Amino acid sequence: MTWQRATIKTITWTSSASPGANNVRIELMKGSVVNRVINSSTPNDGSYSWTIPATQTAGNDYRVRITSTANSAYTDTSNSYFIISAPSITVVSPNGGVTWQRATIKTITWTSSASPGANVRIELMKGSVVNRVINSSTPNDGSYSYTIPATQTAGNDYKIRITSTANSAYTDTSNSYFVISAPPSL
Repeated sequence: MTWQRATIKTITWTSSASPGANNVRIELMKGSVVNRVINSSTPNDGSYSWTIPATQTAGNDYRVRITSTANSAYTDTSNSYFIISAPSITVVSPNGGVTWQRATIKTITWTSSASPGANVRIELMKGSVVNRVINSSTPNDGSYSYTIPATQTAGNDYKIRITSTANSAYTDTSNSYFVISAPPSL
């Protein structure tokens, strides 16, 4: 199971007989160590809505531990690890190995997870340098139609970089270079 930062998730549990308290302590475990106390004392009603902090460290070794506040002998921890992931953006196309011709319309596509922001910035990279800003703020909807300028310098070392306008840490660049070529001559 994967939970994403900056989302609200419901933690559920059951208790039988009388675990010794009307309240429980809820802790987030990373590996075998307490990472944070989610709630030090909440009603033992079997459910708690937790807003995962946007700053929570991503990882694949999380579990939740529920403990009676009256008697720590009454406790249980998730049976399996779960993942807490960070928001992300991934360039899908062009992701390298294709040729785009000048003066044509091409579709740039990407995926995003965990709400990296409502808008993204799209840049054309030549080598490791920004060649041009394609769009400084376009909706993060996964697709953008780009008209390659007829004057764009031809080359075989282009990449697309997509970055959240809300948080520049959420960014991705094409994995490999692609080519921008001149249209074939007649």
